[in-house]
Amino acid sequence: MVFVTCLLGACGDKAVTPLAPPTPAPRYTGPTFLHGTIGSMTTVRGYFPLFVTGFSLVANLDNTGSADCPPALRQWLINEAVRQGFGEVGTPYEHLRPANFIASDTTAVVTVSGIIPAGAAAGTRFDLVVEALRQTQTTSLAGGVLYTTELSPRGLDLSHAPLNPPGEGRGPIFLNPFALASPEGMDIDATDDPRIGRVLGGGQLRRDRPLQLGLNHASHTLAARIADRLNGPGLLQQMPEDDRPFAEARTSDLIELNILTRYRGDTTHMLEVARHVFLNPTQQYARAKARELLTVLEQPSQQRHAERIAYAWEAMGKQNLTFLRTLYDHPDPVVRMTALTAATDLGDARVLPSLEAVATQQSAGSQDQATRLLGRLMRHDGANFRAASVLRKLVNSEDQMVRLAAFEKLDRYGSKVIERRIVSHKLLEIDVIASDRPMVYVTRQGRPRIVIFGRNLEIETPLFFSTWGDRLMMRAKEPNGLVEVYCRPTTASEAIEAQSLPTVVEIVSLMAARPGEDGALRGFDLDYARIVSTLEQLTREGWIDAPFVMESSDLMQRVAEHQLNEAREPGRPESDVRERQDLAEPGDSGDNPANQ
Repeated sequence: MVFVTCLLGACGDKAVTPLAPPTPAPRYTGPTFLHGTIGSMTTVRGYFPLFVTGFSLVANLDNTGSADCPPALRQWLINEAVRQGFGEVGTPYEHLRPANFIASDTTAVVTVSGIIPAGAAAGTRFDLVVEALRQTQTTSLAGGVLYTTELSPRGLDLSHAPLNPPGEGRGPIFLNPFALASPEGMDIDATDDPRIGRVLGGGQLRRDRPLQLGLNHASHTLAARIADRLNGPGLLQQMPEDDRPFAEARTSDLIELNILTRYRGDTTHMLEVARHVFLNPTQQYARAKARELLTVLEQPSQQRHAERIAYAWEAMGKQNLTFLRTLYDHPDPVVRMTALTAATDLGDARVLPSLEAVATQQSAGSQDQATRLLGRLMRHDGANFRAASVLRKLVNSEDQMVRLAAFEKLDRYGSKVIERRIVSHKLLEIDVIASDRPMVYVTRQGRPRIVIFGRNLEIETPLFFSTWGDRLMMRAKEPNGLVEVYCRPTTASEAIEAQSLPTVVEIVSLMAARPGEDGALRGFDLDYARIVSTLEQLTREGWIDAPFVMESSDLMQRVAEHQLNEAREPGRPESDVRERQDLAEPGDSGDNPANQ
């Protein structure tokens, strides 16, 4: 007893650090009617936007750049330029000496930032924000072109050099076209600082981003069952090009998901369908569950879950279409649209009459949704022609959003009703589509694109128009006569004079083309921002009788938020890890797969 007492006393002189409690397993907190889905048994991993950065050079500036650059960064840029072939005989850059190139006033050292979308597939394009290096004498990036740069998390840390960066970026700089005088009421997410611009679609992902499902409770048997269920015939419509199964059980608590070919433009949809697959594979169970979900959806208090129910109905496969077709004319509009959504993604051409009825009712609040569903239907064989014919009608809608949605879906699935001109050196698309309601639409993300609604949309004549300090002028003396255009692209350039037909598409093509391109056409080679600004002014002053619509974008705001997060946590490779926390452990409500 004395020995024990002494031993305890001796131990009492030393502080004992208690072990930290184990991290609790995730628990499912979603709606009870989705118990038994794969999403109720797993948590998504790797599904977050990835903030990437890098240093680079912007060239082709009109003496608005500077030679300013910290010594360490200058040497790093020289090494990168040499690696890309600067000064090497036989390369496009053989006449360029890296040190001289960096020191020129026609170049600027910049930081590049981008956000790679969650679940993106290899080849995905994303927008970039480009900013002149702070505390340098660069005054403007107008007219510049971003040289190829590698992009990675912590890419601005020169001591951190990843062996295989996930992305790269390049392309022409797009500045805020309204920096000097922003029209009232326009949603413009862009800075007035000419030292900051963006490259539309300038980033490109080199490889698929990993997607994984983590089991809430480790089990080799359950992991294998989930993978087999997700790879089941007809479930997520694997195609011959998919040389790997969709789901692969790697460990007792990890399933890897491969992005399927048909979902490469819509990985989120693929993931949501997978999450809403019920593990029980029997048709009897699916029929009973489909009716149960209808009962839930008919309750107004549960209609906030309509999107999730649509995914669950879709995940039941085409065998569920017989049931869904009974709901196409359901008196409750939420139930009707939810059924139409699921059936559209299952490729049921019978949704067409109902979708057309909703999309063409001017008072219907679901017009835009129905229009987008018609576009999604176009990707399914057998429904393309009929869906496209309805979308062509909707291009004449009074609602601008419906009109744009109809165009975007016709464009996405390659409709031949769109006439396209491509200005290859600017990566610019000029699209024209017939419409009874003229409109000029310009993009601010994805890729530079100008869409003209109205095949023969004209500029009003007689005409006298001037902008950009009289460096661009248009004049037409006679009604419907040729437009004489005068342009001095930069202060150091000779003035260029040309004539054009008085149509918007010809004027835009003239502004974008290089001087002397296309035979007799003398182009002005204006950058995208100048073209957009000119079009806005022409519509605002009434020379183009059509509304001017600019695509909304929150890119600058999102990049700023990521930069702030990274400044707070500099060692963190991704600054926005928002995995789906509502996907977790089966609870006590019958979602244990052993009970199914």
